[in-house]
Amino acid sequence: TVDARPSDAIALALRFHGPILVAEELFVRAAAGRASPAAHLWGLTVQDLTPEMAVFFEAPEGRGVLVSDVAAAAPARDMARGDVIVALDDEPVGSVDELTTRAGAHAAAEPVRLSVRRAGRTLQVRFQAAD
Repeated sequence: TVDARPSDAIALALRFHGPILVAEELFVRAAAGRASPAAHLWGLTVQDLTPEMAVFFEAPEGRGVLVSDVAAAAPARDMARGDVIVALDDEPVGSVDELTTRAGAHAAAEPVRLSVRRAGRTLQVRFQAAD
């Protein structure tokens, strides 16, 4: 017998740059029940933390926004996948909605200052949004 799960097929397709075909109905159902909204900001893809992710990434008080991807030419290119944004300009951030709202109110001429949890430490990352 062959033990093959859908995740095995996805892993193989990713390794060999093959197409991953997904029924559109799955996206519709996933979007309707999605617990973790995602957004694109400063060349980062960010998402809300689930309680399990908060424990894994050592987010203080289970709050913060997970960085799931960083574009190569991103203004925030010093960020890394797996970073957890815990504050913007020294004000705590607890969700993607909160981060995007506050980022929209951030003065473009001012450098962005993020407090980030990475590998159990808190780091300060500064960058110019209009880099």
